[in-house]
Amino acid sequence: MILFSFALVSALCTLYVVYSNTRRLLELKRKTALEISERTTPLSYEQHGVSHLAVIMDGNRRYGKVNSTQVPTNAQQSELTALCSSLSGRPKGAATAQWVRQQYSMFLSLIQCSALDGHRLGGEKLMDFIVYCIEMEIPMLTVYAFSTDNWSRPSQEVDVLISLFFFFFDRIRRMSETYGIFIRFISTQPERLPRHVLELMKEVECESRHHHPRRITVNVCVSYSGQTEVLAACNRLLEKRLHTAERAPVTKEELGGEMLRSVTQADFEGEDASVFSSPSQREPQLMLRTSGEQRISNFLLYESAYTEFVFVEKTWPEITKHDLIHALGQYAKRDKRMGK
Repeated sequence: MILFSFALVSALCTLYVVYSNTRRLLELKRKTALEISERTTPLSYEQHGVSHLAVIMDGNRRYGKVNSTQVPTNAQQSELTALCSSLSGRPKGAATAQWVRQQYSMFLSLIQCSALDGHRLGGEKLMDFIVYCIEMEIPMLTVYAFSTDNWSRPSQEVDVLISLFFFFFDRIRRMSETYGIFIRFISTQPERLPRHVLELMKEVECESRHHHPRRITVNVCVSYSGQTEVLAACNRLLEKRLHTAERAPVTKEELGGEMLRSVTQADFEGEDASVFSSPSQREPQLMLRTSGEQRISNFLLYESAYTEFVFVEKTWPEITKHDLIHALGQYAKRDKRMGK
């Protein structure tokens, strides 16, 4: 009886020591995470652990409306429509860069200070945000630039958005070489995009694919729908089954491998195999949405099963580097159980 009591006391003491040590470790972890969330200097990957960040860049239109100081005249609107249409005549070769700069200068003079300028400022913010991600050692960024539902917006707004894609895709092409960026374009309905924009997307993707060292991969979702992405993936796998007469069920790994397919990936399957080191890398650890809205809006539906969310009240053009640092800090201090 005495031996039993001694063993019981010994076991209880051991449990207490383990419990105390665990509490101290958890408290230290919480304190470290809190310090990270309050930092204003860039975080390293070891500090935040986000290998794939997704962003819903919301609020450009609202920001433009609030900050606009003028409404384009009928003549300016007509000139803007004509300018947007003229972009399909992009020259080839050495004259391209100068021509694009001239067109952008005219475009800027027509939309500046109007509500439409919010979209341009959103594009400028994306350029800055990519650099923020590089500084914080985030190896993959996926942004929601234009959904298939956005095609139903007023025609002039759509024309401006598509024209801005053309201008900013050209700029990001030059930026990608300087910073070592692989730009991938994800589109579930590419046929709806103007031919000159789709051609530029393919050119930028093919060129940036070979930039080394690669510091970040940026997936830009344009004319994209998360529901359509899943449907298209299933159809591709079904077509493969029909060609090979294979009857085995589709696996999670197969379906996951069909997600985030880029507009040129079919021609570079071997080279692009290293983009996602594992199927789970297609799944963002953290999704950031701006402008205070708290919904996913048909973005990365399959990939976001266990994604953590941070919602920011600011509109996209207002986002700062500190907002990203704070979001990464919020992620770092959360308990990610992954359903366990």
